[in-house]
Amino acid sequence: MERRIGFHVKSMNELKRIGKIPGVNLVELKPDKMRKNGDEMYSYERGAFRIGRGIVREIGEFCKAEGLQVQIHTPFEKKIDASVEEGLCMGIKAHHPALLERVKLYADLFTQFGIGSVVVMHPPQLYSKDAQICTFQDGLEYGREFLYMVDAWKKQQRMEFKVGVENMVPPKKAGATLGYTIKQLKQLLGNTETIGLTVDTGHRLLAKEMSVAQMFSIAPVVSMHLHSNPGVFMESNYDDDMHQFADSANLEHFLAYIRSIRRHQIPVTCEIDKLSDVPDNMIRDYVAHLRFMLE
Repeated sequence: MERRIGFHVKSMNELKRIGKIPGVNLVELKPDKMRKNGDEMYSYERGAFRIGRGIVREIGEFCKAEGLQVQIHTPFEKKIDASVEEGLCMGIKAHHPALLERVKLYADLFTQFGIGSVVVMHPPQLYSKDAQICTFQDGLEYGREFLYMVDAWKKQQRMEFKVGVENMVPPKKAGATLGYTIKQLKQLLGNTETIGLTVDTGHRLLAKEMSVAQMFSIAPVVSMHLHSNPGVFMESNYDDDMHQFADSANLEHFLAYIRSIRRHQIPVTCEIDKLSDVPDNMIRDYVAHLRFMLE
């Protein structure tokens, strides 16, 4: 089994740069960031999603030529507004039809262009610095209901792409998203059969009561966000989630993560802050080090 190691990317230029670096064979696309950079993978208007076929075809052809596995990280909600994608929340039942249409669009991206072998979703966001988005109880109940809906649709359609729900950091003054305890993740995933976890090592470092062993026991881990931070939780902002290169010196349980990646063939996305400022040779050397660790 080929080890999949790569980085998240926010534009076509970044994709073409990172995808050419030796050792990189995975990219995780962030459609909302790409849209802001003029590379719109799809549009959303009046409850309908439409593929931007030109840019998506270019992405698919480049990634196929470079042997890149392509994952997608869904945009996360910032408000309640069903007219814009960032206003959709799985914790709001009325938003479920539109969100299921997005899942179907991702299925089309996967079947037609090979994009989205893993789709990473955040659990429902409860509030942002600007507004309440959904209540705790609605987030759990309707988030669980939506993930069951996705699970049932995937099984009915025999869809092979994977879905991973990401573990999150504890609530802050600037915002809160469910998924910061094992109990919440268990409740959200329920007895789904095709919904797994995306383990975020930096988030786990800031939510220490969530053990690594527990995360790996509640559902299949379909992908990993590998990064680190000083591990000092800040309630006032998100500056604690620094997205540094992770190694045995700065990431608690680093070797346990390495063993799990090796054992379960988990694809790894290195979520590094300000990737545009990191030299190619540093990225190449880090990937080579990870590959050596995984041998």
